[in-house]
Amino acid sequence: MKNQEGKKNPEFLEYVLELNEGTELKKALKLSLKDINDIDIAQFNRIGLKTYEKGKWTIHKILQHLIDWERIWCFRATIFARGEGTIPDAHD
Repeated sequence: MKNQEGKKNPEFLEYVLELNEGTELKKALKLSLKDINDIDIAQFNRIGLKTYEKGKWTIHKILQHLIDWERIWCFRATIFARGEGTIPDAHD
């Protein structure tokens, strides 16, 4: 994946681009799917609602947060792809 010339990307995006340099999208998606399929659900169940510190998020809350953000990013991508309306501001 190559950066756009002239427009500075946020630091976190530069890091992600660097990690994935030269990886084709189709291959990256297959690797992601493999990683998801390899998740040890039994380990998550053993951890349950435990946290490393009082008041911190559980594994369940973290996963739900990631799922919610995935929905937001899919919605934004759909708006962009269809050319419908204005894409909401980014959340850095």
